[in-house]
Amino acid sequence: MAWVPHSTWLERHFDGTQAVDLDGAGAVTLKLGIVTNATINADTDNLYTGLTAVGTATGWTGPVTLANPTCGLDGSNDLVFDADDPAQIAQDAGGFSNGRSLVIYEDTNKYILAHHTEGTAFGNVSGPLTVSFDNAGILKWTI
Repeated sequence: MAWVPHSTWLERHFDGTQAVDLDGAGAVTLKLGIVTNATINADTDNLYTGLTAVGTATGWTGPVTLANPTCGLDGSNDLVFDADDPAQIAQDAGGFSNGRSLVIYEDTNKYILAHHTEGTAFGNVSGPLTVSFDNAGILKWTI
């Protein structure tokens, strides 16, 4: 499944209630969290705090701050949001094995910008976990 933008965040962004500078130049910190929710509704699940985060341990102390967020137009004039891939999550026998979704949210009010749900549970108990964002960008809005 692809990254799904959340409608409440888009509305708050475009109506000026809470515009978020996706280039990171503003005071908003963007974070990546891992949750156990197998389904997330982009229209009604608005806050990261309303989801169930996986447990933290030595290997995962997240959510983690997204480094070097960028936003701009690609060669087709589509709007693309991207950031650096997070550091690999180390294997940890006491870690988590029940992750189901990745969630990008802004850290001030915890509004979810987008989520990505995996087909099966994942974790870092039996091996390290690598989160790799698509080379074409995390989110792309075709204009």
